[in-house]
Amino acid sequence: MRRINFHRGFSIVELMVVLAIAGILVTLAVPSFRDTIDRQKLSAASSDLFASVAMARNEAIRRGTRADLQAIGGDWNQGWEIRIPTGATTSDLIYTHGAIPNGITIAAASNIGAILSYTGTGRTRTAGNSQTVVTGNLTISVNTNGSPHRRLLRINAVGRPLLCNPAIDTTCV
Repeated sequence: MRRINFHRGFSIVELMVVLAIAGILVTLAVPSFRDTIDRQKLSAASSDLFASVAMARNEAIRRGTRADLQAIGGDWNQGWEIRIPTGATTSDLIYTHGAIPNGITIAAASNIGAILSYTGTGRTRTAGNSQTVVTGNLTISVNTNGSPHRRLLRINAVGRPLLCNPAIDTTCV
């Protein structure tokens, strides 16, 4: 009786076909995955800035004095810090947030600028004048594959922050 030997495994042709199909699938999935990563970066940066605004407001209320949330070097993209003024030229540093990830940008409305100040009552005012109310938006955005995504951090007249997505929320303008 003759014995037949079967070789187990893949031929080189079968292996190349499988690798070609896998390559096509990866090529199709990468742009979608990049969009997901960018949206997550946008969400994280927005949440960090919202938490910092809330922290500055809470510190001002808790201490009963002014608290400033200011952009590092005048640029929100380089990070921000919370300071409690202790004199004409001195202040205590409460919190620092580093630069945001590449591809994310933060733009402040002209009336907010590089400093958002809270009084001891939790209301926004300009750093130079405690009678001038500050309202406006900080816009956090990312451009993914030619498709912009953004979040608005709105500061209302009583100083409360609201984080919203203008693509979903029609009242978020």
